[in-house]
Amino acid sequence: MNQSALENHQTNLGQPRDLRSRSRYIVLSLALFAIVPSVFFVVAVQLTKASGPQWLGSNFENSYMYLFNSLVLAIGKPPAQFEHPGTTTELFGAACLRLSQSGSRGALINAVLEKPEHFLKRMHRFDAG
Repeated sequence: MNQSALENHQTNLGQPRDLRSRSRYIVLSLALFAIVPSVFFVVAVQLTKASGPQWLGSNFENSYMYLFNSLVLAIGKPPAQFEHPGTTTELFGAACLRLSQSGSRGALINAVLEKPEHFLKRMHRFDAG
């Protein structure tokens, strides 16, 4: 094998040889990049549904603390507890609460206190979407 043939062979490694196989490669890549995240999303939603409400002891991961601190931020007051990883979660939650409920601050407080699981699900959906 001469030098130019060897260089040509090395530059074409990993690339499909003709247009038809290249288009199959592209379609397969796009399908995998669409299917894998979709399957992951569906599985995550189903596992969340199966775990039950957030207030159960086995599901506790500070969701209510984040929800209520987000509510306090949404009405314009400082949160009761500061935690480094939780701060961005609370800011994101406050934005979700303000976007999901129109009306006065009192209406937002009452809505969150009446249906906290509903608003936790909304925050999870905003985070996933």
